[in-house]
Amino acid sequence: MEHILSGLVTVFSPFGLLMVTIGVVVGMFVGAMPGLGPSIGIALLIPFTYSMDPQYALLLLVSLYMAAEYGGSISAILLSTPGTAAAAATVVDGYPMKMQGRSQEALGVSLTASSFGGMIGAIALILFAQPLAQAALLISPAGYFAIGLFGLTTVASLSGGSMLKGLLGAGLGLAVATAGIDPISGTPRFTFGYFELFEGVPVLSALIGLFALSEAFVMTEQPGGLGSVKTKFGVLFIGFAQIKRLFSTMVMGSFVGTVLGILPGVGGNIACWVAYARAKKQSGHPETFGKGEPKGVAAPEAANNATVGGAIIPMLSLGVPGSPTTAVLMGALVLHGLRPGPQLFMDAPIVVYSLFVGLAVSVIVMYLVGIFTLPLWARVMALPQSVLSVLIIVLGLVGAFTLRSLMFDVYLALGFGIVGYILKKFGFSMAPILLALVLGYLIESSFRTALVSSEGDYMTFVTDPIALVFIVLSILAVLWPIVSPYLKISRAPKGA
Repeated sequence: MEHILSGLVTVFSPFGLLMVTIGVVVGMFVGAMPGLGPSIGIALLIPFTYSMDPQYALLLLVSLYMAAEYGGSISAILLSTPGTAAAAATVVDGYPMKMQGRSQEALGVSLTASSFGGMIGAIALILFAQPLAQAALLISPAGYFAIGLFGLTTVASLSGGSMLKGLLGAGLGLAVATAGIDPISGTPRFTFGYFELFEGVPVLSALIGLFALSEAFVMTEQPGGLGSVKTKFGVLFIGFAQIKRLFSTMVMGSFVGTVLGILPGVGGNIACWVAYARAKKQSGHPETFGKGEPKGVAAPEAANNATVGGAIIPMLSLGVPGSPTTAVLMGALVLHGLRPGPQLFMDAPIVVYSLFVGLAVSVIVMYLVGIFTLPLWARVMALPQSVLSVLIIVLGLVGAFTLRSLMFDVYLALGFGIVGYILKKFGFSMAPILLALVLGYLIESSFRTALVSSEGDYMTFVTDPIALVFIVLSILAVLWPIVSPYLKISRAPKGA
């Protein structure tokens, strides 16, 4: 109870509320702008949090995360261009509603469903994170290795539409993570004589380069804006009758989003489509979907915002990010001297409980800001891509320099940006690379500690039940994308 009160005091302090509000406003912006999204937004804001206490820094970043998931629906509805991948399903019915002159209704449904789902996800985080962290204290090093491996293989197998590219990206991230001081022997390795690499490759430089700069380089090839949107909207309230009609759909979407958010590698990108499919299947009139059905907006929007709380649960409790964005958040925690995992609840309880309360409060602030500011975001979306790309590059390079005041970090960020740009051209996803970079230390140190404890006996990974379960799940995560197409063919009717 004491820690909850400390969290409430932190969040409802003037500076705490200011951080939540700034995070929400910036989050709506990066969410509404296609190509940006929460990962890039958080990467760009991390440098501005160095001088803050960790709890206020996390308030800013998680508020941005929550609002960005909603912001993606604004451009999805108004321009048929989802601002985030998690808003892709919203286009199916959101844009037809706009074309029918029902923009205000569509955006009102989106905001209400996003707020509902976000609150359910925040409640799930509060209820399940600490019990899971207590259970995690019983996990052996072999178990932690298997859990980290499962998170990595799941993300790799689900990223970019190509399992091979996902696994190659994860391998590249693990290779980069080996630079620095050996966690067991304490000797430098792969530093190539640069003292700047003795602490490993700076996570911030890597994520700024891979996410922000690489996307900015892509945007420079598309100098045009997204097009202007004329709006005459007032506030985005929807009536009680509409809320009553959509309530069961929002509950279903929130449940889907929370559960899938907890699973590493799934997140809002998949949850939005699962929720949309369930809403269509449960509807008494599935023929209305795709033609401007409000339930087709409510289901995916509730789901993608509910994944925020769900994805943070394994990050805090196990030190395993549930999504690419939580991998960036995990990097922010590390930069502030905190290591996510069960020990975090004892080492920094104020940070944890401030995050719990802040995520719930960010949903309320998001709703209040959202109902009054739509015309502003509609005009912001008309900004030329060239302006945005230059702004991202400048902020990214300044942020990379701010961490250690070394030009080496700036060059490193540029290098990662160029590599990321090239990889994107070949269809690679950046998520497995970053996740491997973040999880590399956990996977390697747990693996080698388990072998030291067992005196080099590899059977420890089989005799430990938790390790065995997650190793089997990791193998299935890799094999499933290969096997599933053949299963679909075998189940298809003859002659189909």
